[in-house]
Amino acid sequence: EKIGKEEAETKIIAQQAQTDLDKAIPALNAAADALNALNKNHINETKNFVKPPPVVEKVLSAVLILRKAPSTDWAEAKRHLSDMNFLQQLVDYDKDNMSDKLLQKIDKYMTDPEFDPEKVAKVSTAATGLCKWVRAMHLYGNVAKTVAPKREKLKNAMMSLEKKQAALKKAQTELQAVVDKVQELQSKYDTSIATKDRLTNESATLTKKLERADQLVNGLSGERARWEGSLENLNKDIENRYLLCRHMLIASCS
Repeated sequence: EKIGKEEAETKIIAQQAQTDLDKAIPALNAAADALNALNKNHINETKNFVKPPPVVEKVLSAVLILRKAPSTDWAEAKRHLSDMNFLQQLVDYDKDNMSDKLLQKIDKYMTDPEFDPEKVAKVSTAATGLCKWVRAMHLYGNVAKTVAPKREKLKNAMMSLEKKQAALKKAQTELQAVVDKVQELQSKYDTSIATKDRLTNESATLTKKLERADQLVNGLSGERARWEGSLENLNKDIENRYLLCRHMLIASCS
């Protein structure tokens, strides 16, 4: 029950963190779409500016800050734009590890009314996509700061939950072994009780048979005494008749 409660609490923490992150998802998706819409021609067009429009230079300056470039001048910007992997590096940017100091450097651009994709779009397609990317990174970075403690809390809760789930699984395994043993003992007990009942019934049946046999033997014993008495009387009667006949025979002869 405790683990079930912790699981529910962990899900709430995860949902809260995800809800916060979801606030930045539309901006991230828009930035990704904007970057994917750019091609080599767009980058070359921007790179070929000898003296870029102020808003383009401002966008590239913000990009260079996020890329932790040694400077934010146009020469440094052109060097970055000349990198064949420039756009892919922006797509793969490590947005989860932006420091507070780095984000603070971008704050001034976010409050600048000229740093607006719609306004930048009037000057440069490439700068428009880069502007959206900078704004998305800034938004995500600030959201991530509020999410970070929740992520840490979620991480700790997950670790604790995993340990307790492992302990629960071990306990359940041990419990199942006990349940299996109890079932085995119950089966043996039921078999023993059935055997006991069978033997009790057999004993009762044999007792009845012995009682009837005893009655029969006792009855036959009385009958034997009567038969023996009758036989003795019969022998005496035969002997008396023999003696009578003998006397009569002797008398007749004399």
